[in-house]
Amino acid sequence: MPTSVLGIAPLSVPHSNEDGTPSVTAVVRGPVSGRTVEVSASGPAEDRLVVRAPDGEVELAIRLTSEGPVLSVRGAQLELYASQTLRLSCDRLELESRSDARLDIGGDLRTIVGGARSETIMGRSETEAHAAALRARRGNVEIQANDDVRIDGERIWLNR
Repeated sequence: MPTSVLGIAPLSVPHSNEDGTPSVTAVVRGPVSGRTVEVSASGPAEDRLVVRAPDGEVELAIRLTSEGPVLSVRGAQLELYASQTLRLSCDRLELESRSDARLDIGGDLRTIVGGARSETIMGRSETEAHAAALRARRGNVEIQANDDVRIDGERIWLNR
């Protein structure tokens, strides 16, 4: 039996999938970290590589499916570094933070939205800039408040 990178012989467990196709799983346990690495070959439908923590939780999983690879990572922190460009491309992007979120940009930020933009803020919203402009290329600009609308400026021009 071949030895792993860690110098430990993997444990191979042959078995069959639900559809009866043969499958094999090789498992290697790290002697220091206690993590296990599992490599499963389950025929043409899906192959996977799984790294488990000593408690059995999946920390890293790579599934090679007929639709392409699927990567799952679980950990206290996930760090990505790119010296040039970090590009994400997908049909749908969802970001969720159970606590605070912060976005620091050292240069300009440009956002292009192909459809409508909607923003719901449960608390107070505040925008501050050196100068600001609000334009509606077509249609109205509507301001609605439950209470007063206050405009404070050195000069207020209406229909100038």
